[in-house]
Order: sequence, then C-alpha cells, then structure tokens
Amino acid sequence: MKRGRRPGLRGAFPIVAAALGRRFGVDVVIQGDDAMTNGKTIVIPALPPDSELKEVAWGYLAHEAAHVRYTDFDVIKKSNSSPLRRAIANILEDIRIEKALALDYPGTRQTIGKVVEYLLDRKQLAAPPEDVHPAGLLQAYLLLRLRADVLSQSALSTEADKTEAMLRRSFPKGAVTRLNGLLASVPALSASFDALRLADDILRMLKEEREKQAQEEASSSGPERTVSNSSIEGSISDSEAADTADKSKCDGSQATDSHGSAEAGQGAGGQSGSRTNAGPQALERVLTASDTEVVEDLFQAIGETLRSQSLPDEVFIPEIAHAADSRNARHELLSEAIAESSRLRTRLTGLVQAYRTERPWDKARGRAVNSKRLHRLVLGDSRIFVDRTHRVAPNTAIHLLVDTSSSMSEEIGRRDSTRTTRCDIALRSAFALALALEGIRGVSLAVTSFPSYRAGASVVLQHGERVRPNAGRFAQAANGGTPMAPAMWYAASVLMSRREPRKVMMVLTDGMPDNEQSTRDIVTRCGVAGIEVIGIGIELPGVTALFPMAVVITQVKDLRDALFDIARRTLTAV
Repeated sequence: MKRGRRPGLRGAFPIVAAALGRRFGVDVVIQGDDAMTNGKTIVIPALPPDSELKEVAWGYLAHEAAHVRYTDFDVIKKSNSSPLRRAIANILEDIRIEKALALDYPGTRQTIGKVVEYLLDRKQLAAPPEDVHPAGLLQAYLLLRLRADVLSQSALSTEADKTEAMLRRSFPKGAVTRLNGLLASVPALSASFDALRLADDILRMLKEEREKQAQEEASSSGPERTVSNSSIEGSISDSEAADTADKSKCDGSQATDSHGSAEAGQGAGGQSGSRTNAGPQALERVLTASDTEVVEDLFQAIGETLRSQSLPDEVFIPEIAHAADSRNARHELLSEAIAESSRLRTRLTGLVQAYRTERPWDKARGRAVNSKRLHRLVLGDSRIFVDRTHRVAPNTAIHLLVDTSSSMSEEIGRRDSTRTTRCDIALRSAFALALALEGIRGVSLAVTSFPSYRAGASVVLQHGERVRPNAGRFAQAANGGTPMAPAMWYAASVLMSRREPRKVMMVLTDGMPDNEQSTRDIVTRCGVAGIEVIGIGIELPGVTALFPMAVVITQVKDLRDALFDIARRTLTAV
C-alpha cells in the first residue's frame, strides 16, 4: 500500500476473493483461521484486507474452486485405503482440475502461478534433500514434473530435473522408465476416476518392479556377490553387511526420522546404506510408507501458511443463507405495503422524471430566443438565447442491510392496536421501498438481513429478482448478535460487482455493531471506493458516529419517512 493512500476496496483481499467465488460459481466464506472445502463452500482464513499473502490466498481459492467444480469427492475418498495411494491420486487430481480450470478460466494460470512463485522464492517448492524418504522423493517428482510439463509452470523445470536425477539414482531404471510412460497419459485425464485409476496403475507398476528386482537380486546372490559388495563398500565387512541387511528388513534399511533422514551418529556407513536404494529395498519403502513418511499435500501446506497469518476472531465474508419464504406472511405484507409503495413510486418517479426531461438554460449564443429574457439586453447581458440539456437518468445500485439481531425484537409502539417490533418495521419499510423502486428504470435493489439462524447473513432479495413473488422473505424474526462489519463487507462485494456507476449502501440498525473498529474500517473503505453509506438508526444515536450520513428514528412513523426521504435524495442527487 502506498504511503498516504487511504485503504479502499479495490484489490482488497475479501472483495477480490468474493468476486473470484462468484466468477467460479462457488460460495466463499472468509473468517477465522479455517482453510477448507466441503465440496460446496470454500472457507479461507481471515487475512488482513491488505495482507501480503492475498495473492497466495487467491491462488488457493482458485485451486479449491477447481476441486468444487471438477472433482468427484466420493471417488477421491476411495484413495484413502493407503497413504501413498491417497498422495499420488491427489497429485494427479490436482493437475487434472487445474488444467480444466485454465481452459475455462485462462486467467487462473497466472493466479495459481503466483502461489508457485511464492513457494519457489521461499524454497518451499524445490527438489527434496538427499536423505528424503523414497515416498517423498516419488511425490516430489510427480508434483514438480507434472506441474512443469502439463501445467506449463516452467519455473519448476530446473527443480523437476534435479528431482528426476535423484529418482534415477535411487529407483531401478525400469521403474523410472515405466513411470514416465504412465505419466504421459496425465494430460488426457478427464475425470476423478481416471486420476484414481492412473494412481493404481502406478502402484501396480511399482509392485511389479519390486518383485522383478527381488527376483533378480535373489538369482544373483551368493559368495561372489558378497565379495563384490565388500570391495565396493570398503569399510563394511561381510558380517557388518549382513547386520545392515537384517536391519533394513526391520526398519527400512537404516534408522530414520519421520522424513526418512539418517539419525545422527550413523557415520559413513549409514550414508552408504542410504545409497543402496536402487533396488527392491527403495520400492519396498515406497510401497509401505506410513502417514508420517508421506509428504503433506501442497495446498494443505498453503492452507497452513494462510492460517499462520490470519485474524482468528475476524469475519470478512460470512456464510450466506437464503431467507425462508413465509407464504402466510406474503399476502399480509403485500396488502399492507402496496398502497404506500404506490404513493411512494409516484413521488419518486415524478422526481426522477423531472431530472430526465430537458431543462432550459440561458446562453449568449443560440437559435431560440427566450422572450422572457429580452430585458437583459438593456443591462448589457446577452444571455437571451435558450438551450436545453439532458440530466443523466439515475443509474444506481442500492443494497439495503437490515439488522435482525435480538435487540430488534423490542417493541417500539402500536399500530392499529397491533404490537410491532423494530425488526418488523425495518423489514416492512425495506419491502415497501423495494416495491416502489422496482418499477423505476435505472435502479437496481438488493436486500440482505443480518444475522440469520443458519448463517452470518441472509439474502432477502438479489439484484434482478422480482419483489412480489418473494414477499414472504421479508417476514423474519430477530435473533443473534450484530455482525454489521461482515454484512457490510458482503454488501460491498456485491455492489463492487455491479456495473451501475452509482452505488449506495443503507444500513438499518438499532444498536452498535459487534466489532466497532471493523465497522469503521469498512465504512471508510466504502467511502474511498465511492460507495455511499447511509445509516438509519432506530431509537439509538450510535449510527451518527459510525456513518457519514445518518438519521435517528424516535417514532414508529418516522422510520419510513426518513428512509424514503434519503432514498429520494440518493436517487435524484447529481
């Protein structure tokens, strides 16, 4: 962020992440320190809006979106029968889905490429160390070679070549040759089942090569082989070689830690032992690798990195539910609001149309003379000609945020001998306004309530949806806290995606937000981004300190009047 520049919304991590989610057709939640995908929703840790890791997070989102779009999770779950099977299948599936995503969304090559650059710069995506467990070596080779060759992530080519050289030194030649032959089919994988089947083909090949190498070693074993080995190793006697062989059968050729590295104190003999992997011994260790010997999935590691920089108590984009449609309340809402909305529409339309019609202006030059201005000639004023100009018709996106927290259940008066809560007044006012605005060209409206019983916010009306068929969504009950900042981040992300040049957010609330500082931050960011934010307080004056434009309602009848007056000023302002 440049010095002296106030933070806005363009380029802010939550806004871009939400936009990517909409583009990919997946739900995105940004909160706490979670990094996960359940097959429908992607949860990303709440990084600071201007975090240096935001591009890494976008790459993580793109990758997980590819899983949501293209992965059959039931098929991939079948790979859990062994750690190595799971690891290989995941690598192959990652390559397949990223390739598919790049075909549908070419820009994701660069988005995910930022993750690769980040890992390369920090040596987190590189050829493994020499003492790596054979299973980790195989994983590293599959990951680097396929990303370099199939996904065209050419920055990984050097590391892939280094890893291949290590693989050829450690694995039998026949196994490496057959492995590369199998990998040639990766670009043609078209489904999760194909990735799992190829993983099984690789495992089957490794078992066959292990048996082949074991048979060859058994047939060539004997005194001459022992002598030859002794002469090569030099420092290892016949009895020591036998001891090493026995040890290999028990613990995988030498004492190792969870990553397969030699224990301290092994000395030269231990290092020599790690070099005798080019045979059934290396393949045996691969095929019997445990969870601790298999390397963590690449994007699971990315998730851990994001978690380490997250704000555990923060929510930026909450989980979004859709408001339930109460059919019983639909008729009551319509009959109550339709007359009032009709009067409002006439009033608003008249004002809007006045700004659409031509307005006369006096000018010193022109073709049409304004006879009412001829007297100006005596005073030396030549502005007697009339010209007509057009005011721009309103082209505004409005997002109403309605607080439905527990405090909104308080009764604030009686209307026709009926008890009415703050929540009822707020929602019915939003409904009447939505009805009035629906018929005015150039105005688009969305309504969101916060919180909901099932999530952090609830979609009442989306841009483009008709109001009357969805009237029952405006009948909600108050519950929960006041997650105002997350709701505003969500509304801002929706408004930023709209093409209308003017964007307005109205927040109807009776109290202070759960996190005042976070609310002030998003209000400031909205202002920098050109989103007009208006607070409508119910009984409490706190909104005047939060929003640049705010009104406070002290009587029931004042709520609609104030809301409608602000809407009128918003629509007709020039």
